[in-house]
Amino acid sequence: MLGHVLLAEKLLKQKMLTKVGLYVSSEAARGIPGMDERPILTTSSVNEFATIADGFFFTSHSDSIKPYAPVKYMGALWMSSLARQYPDVRLITMSPGGTAGTEVTNSTSSFKSLMFKLVIRVMCLVGKMHKVEVGAKQFVDGLLDQSYKSGVFYASKEGITGPVGDQSEIFTDLANETIQDNAREAAQFTDFYNNSVCP
Repeated sequence: MLGHVLLAEKLLKQKMLTKVGLYVSSEAARGIPGMDERPILTTSSVNEFATIADGFFFTSHSDSIKPYAPVKYMGALWMSSLARQYPDVRLITMSPGGTAGTEVTNSTSSFKSLMFKLVIRVMCLVGKMHKVEVGAKQFVDGLLDQSYKSGVFYASKEGITGPVGDQSEIFTDLANETIQDNAREAAQFTDFYNNSVCP
C-alpha cells in the first residue's frame, strides 16, 4: 500500500496524474461473513493507522489475524481522503471480487496450492467466485465509466461476487472523513514514505 501512496501522491503533485486513478482493494476491507472478519481498530487515530503501515499493529494480535484486511481497509480510506484533496481527478477504489484464475494459488506450498485451487473451483461452481475476466472488467469499468464516483470504494454488494456498490453502505466507517484523513496522514508519515529515494 505504501508504494501506491508514494507513487500516486507524487504523480498528483507533479500533475502527471490528471484524469483517473484506481486503487485495488478487497471486500476483506469491510469484512466477508464466514471468511474474513472486519478490521477492528480501537481509535482509528493517526497513530493506530501508523501501526498498520509499519506492521506493529499485527504483533499485538493473535496469529489468526491477517494483515491483508486492515491494509486493504487503510488503503481504501487513504484513497477516499486523497480524492477530496484532488477534486479534479477521479480517484476510486475497486475490488475485483472473488476472482478465480489468478496466480495467487501458486504462492503457497504445493499441497496448500492444490487445496486452494480445489476450494476455488467449488466456490465457482456454486456461484461464490467468478472468472478473472469478470474481475478485470470491474477495473476497466471503474476507469472508464464516469458513473463511478471519486472517493468511493466499490466492491460486491454481498459476499465476494455479483454487482458492485458503495462499500460505505455496508461499513459506515469507510465514509467517515476524519477516519479517512487519519489513514492518509499515517500513510504519508511512515518511515518508508519519508525516507524514499524518489525525487
